[in-house]
Amino acid sequence: MDKISKRSKGYAFLEYTTEEAAAAALKEMNGKIINGWMIVVDVAKTNPPKYSRGRSQPPA
Repeated sequence: MDKISKRSKGYAFLEYTTEEAAAAALKEMNGKIINGWMIVVDVAKTNPPKYSRGRSQPPA
C-alpha cells in the first residue's frame, strides 16, 4: 500500500524458462524506476507449513 495515495502498489508473478533468464531479469529490473515507481524484484520462496502450539506436528 502506498502511504501517500493509499492505493495498492500491485504485484505480479512471472515464470521464466531458465534460471539464467530469471537471474538476468532480476538484475536488470530490480530498483528500476517505472512511471515514478521503484520496482522491487525478488525470487518467490515457498514457506514451510506453520503449526500452532498444541496441534499435532508433522510425522518425523
